[in-house]
Amino acid sequence: MTWTGVTDRAGPAWVVACYRPVLCVRLAAALLLTAGVASKAAAMVVIAGLLFELMYEFRSNTVFLALMAGCLLVAGNLGDGLHVVHRMSDANTWAQFLVVLIVTDVYWNSAWQKTRSAHYMSGLLLAQYVHFTAQAQRKLPFREFYYPRLFLRWFGGGDAIAMQRWRKVALLVIVVEVALPIALSLPATRPYAIAAGISMHAAFLLLLPRQLLGFSLGTVSGYVAFVA
Repeated sequence: MTWTGVTDRAGPAWVVACYRPVLCVRLAAALLLTAGVASKAAAMVVIAGLLFELMYEFRSNTVFLALMAGCLLVAGNLGDGLHVVHRMSDANTWAQFLVVLIVTDVYWNSAWQKTRSAHYMSGLLLAQYVHFTAQAQRKLPFREFYYPRLFLRWFGGGDAIAMQRWRKVALLVIVVEVALPIALSLPATRPYAIAAGISMHAAFLLLLPRQLLGFSLGTVSGYVAFVA
């Protein structure tokens, strides 16, 4: 295996050495992008930082966030500060369309992958994950998991009853993921779709808070693109 032309021995050391500086630079660029300062340049730095992650761990969430940030590069006007201008413009129409397309693909592709997974559809995957995490969360260094007692009573048993309950949740998630892009596109159902999407991602964060935080924020932020 090689790391962009570097040998196995030097590759991991080089990635480890760059990890923290890249993370800090990416965070600073993300803050500049949020504030509307040098938006295009900041977006490019954010994308580079996300692509760096793929050198040591492939995550579909990382690819998604990189694509979402890439949509901003084709926008005509990303703004220059933290204020909203209430006037019609087609400067960002193409970028907006790309965001809608990517968010729709993420939800529908996720639903398709879930339906093809017997482990997920049976409820066993989620039941096993929650049961194990509930047992191990006190031993984790950052204590990123917090499962309420009522939640563990209903879903944390890891037995057949918990599997049956998780099976219903699994089906509900698939239905919501399929319906969300359609409902977000219709003005009459958009408010309900936004509420359902935020609720679903809040539940995702309960299960995988650190891993899915960026993904959930990026996806929910994409709802804005469905307005027009």
